[in-house]
Amino acid sequence: MLALVLAGCETFSAPPAANPQPARSLVEATATPQADNAVVEPTAQPTPEVASPPEGLSRGGDTMTVGGSPTKLIERAKAEAATLARSSAESVQVVSVEGVDWSDSSLGCPQAGMMYAQVITPGYKIVLESGGRTYEFHTALDPAGPLVRCGG
Repeated sequence: MLALVLAGCETFSAPPAANPQPARSLVEATATPQADNAVVEPTAQPTPEVASPPEGLSRGGDTMTVGGSPTKLIERAKAEAATLARSSAESVQVVSVEGVDWSDSSLGCPQAGMMYAQVITPGYKIVLESGGRTYEFHTALDPAGPLVRCGG
């Protein structure tokens, strides 16, 4: 029994081969490269094309606009200004419309106690005039999106 236990602790190795083969190299030897004095000129790389905006959007300056202009947003702002001025929308004059990248979803008019998504929100600053008063509205790009009266 002791012989079986001791036999389990012994290591065995294969006998050496009678005619060992030399190790083969997988990489063939080549002649040493000779340095020549050739100069390689860089080739021009083509300029990649810039992706166009998605369908229905166009790029104007630094702002993307829906359908090419903020017409519907201006109409909504004029209707709101007319209500505030107690006049007709036809009497409301457009002073300026400016494409803006708002720093967050408050559209530049944060209200106390409100939380806003901290993302760049492209939109418009629309300034209107009616009855001697100025009305400033801030919007996102979506014509059905928020229309925020900002300022006095």
